[in-house]
Amino acid sequence: MRISLRTRLALSALALFVLPARAQSPLDLGMQAMQNGDETEALRLLLTIAEGGDAQAAFVVGLVYDSEPGVPRDAARAAEWYRRAGAGGLPTGLLYYAAFVHNGDGVPKDVARAAALYREVAALPDVMGTAAMAAQALGELYYEDAGVPKDLAEALRWSTTAAEAGRADAQYRVGYMHWLGEGVPQSDSSAAVWLRRASEQRQTRAMGALMAVLFGEDASHYVEAYVWGSLAAELDPVQAMMAGRRVVEMRLTPAQKEEAERQKQVWRTRWAAEDGQ
Repeated sequence: MRISLRTRLALSALALFVLPARAQSPLDLGMQAMQNGDETEALRLLLTIAEGGDAQAAFVVGLVYDSEPGVPRDAARAAEWYRRAGAGGLPTGLLYYAAFVHNGDGVPKDVARAAALYREVAALPDVMGTAAMAAQALGELYYEDAGVPKDLAEALRWSTTAAEAGRADAQYRVGYMHWLGEGVPQSDSSAAVWLRRASEQRQTRAMGALMAVLFGEDASHYVEAYVWGSLAAELDPVQAMMAGRRVVEMRLTPAQKEEAERQKQVWRTRWAAEDGQ
């Protein structure tokens, strides 16, 4: 069985998080065996440790039942091991369990219960970005009116918490709400700030919205509007079907188009470097 990249990344991150008062145990051997590709021995050790109450081992066992190649997916078992990891004090376990409850994956769907679990995670140390992800999930729950009453003030509050922690989807949500004046006074300038932050992380819906916001300003913003609209089309087939960037392009001079191409290449180069290319 080949251990997935998701589990390898989780193992690396978990090595940085030490639960209070946990003396060195065979868990370290199990994690090392998994990282070294000895999955049979790793799972034997991890299951034994997880059944003994170790939260980190429980989380990794949950990952195995959730998404490992070569292991039939068992959502109910994955949810139970994530629940145990969360009950043992591991924020990642509680977050994953909350998502399973939210989606009804292996357990009965209960959005109100999921919201309560997300709040618990948001109040814990931000291990592997868990608090920010929980805040983002809460922002979407309160925005969408799907299982909990719609509350734009709460949606904005939680989304802003996640956005300030760098979550691109939350930055898009905050920017979009400022643009439409949802739960906050309408402000194109505030919208542009948040949408630009999300766009710089390749959030393509933010790119499309930012193009529209900038195009609604004076002509000095047309080049940047076209840059983001064009990059969105390159990265996202849905955005590619939108006609907005062509409308913007019609307003550009040849010199402005040349400048837009230069700026687009700057972003392509930056993103390629981030991807290690």
